Amino acid sequence: MGFLISLGQWSISKFTYVTDLSALFWKSFLVFFRPHPYGRKVIFQNTLKQIVFTGVDGLPVVSTVSALLAMIIIIQAYTLLPALGGAALVAQLLVIVIVRELGPILTAFIVIGRSGTALSTEIGNMKVANEVDALRSMGIDPIRFLVAPRLMGMVISMLLLGIYFDVIGIMGGFIVAQLQIDMTVSVFLNNLLQRLKVEDLYIGLVKNLFSGLSIALISCYHGMMVQRSSTEVPQRTTKAVVSAILFCIFFNAVFTIAFYI
Repeated sequence: MGFLISLGQWSISKFTYVTDLSALFWKSFLVFFRPHPYGRKVIFQNTLKQIVFTGVDGLPVVSTVSALLAMIIIIQAYTLLPALGGAALVAQLLVIVIVRELGPILTAFIVIGRSGTALSTEIGNMKVANEVDALRSMGIDPIRFLVAPRLMGMVISMLLLGIYFDVIGIMGGFIVAQLQIDMTVSVFLNNLLQRLKVEDLYIGLVKNLFSGLSIALISCYHGMMVQRSSTEVPQRTTKAVVSAILFCIFFNAVFTIAFYI
């Protein structure tokens, strides 16, 4: 009986959590369609800042992880290449492992570690310093000023970083494959185009889209939930990281099952 009560309480808390995230999303989404005295200039500026921080500043980390991942995949699979088709297998491995699966999820993990934590901490510190209340007292909606621009910037950055991750990963895999099996560019591109389907690109973008939404919403939500104590900021940031990782893994698994199984 105690187990059922605990399970019921857990289910209710998770349902409430998802409901709160959904409400925050709709409030942020509707902001873009509601006129305001200070217009959309502030939203555009804050969105651009988020894109620069998440997307542009994150390029070195994404490049390193993507290139090393592709190199590891090809090196580990090199012993199987002669028996399983050589050059054709290189392109197939890169499409399956990077474009379909690991590309979206690793990009999400990088963004969570860099931008998700920073976003939750920033808003949490603003709550502690009463800056959010100050915005309300001046008639400025915190959702419009803080959450909506960061949500838009995070989604755009995730989509672009996902594409960038795939391109760098494929290039890194080709470099290693060329050194190992002396593959020409024409052969590699021909095999890649044969293996790469529109569905692969589509599902990768969908995964990155939902990951960006999840990371931004969860980080902003936990930042806004901070009350008055500065000790709540790292606690909420930790909860945001764990929740964002779980949500991203869940969405990636669901979309993979739906499209490829």
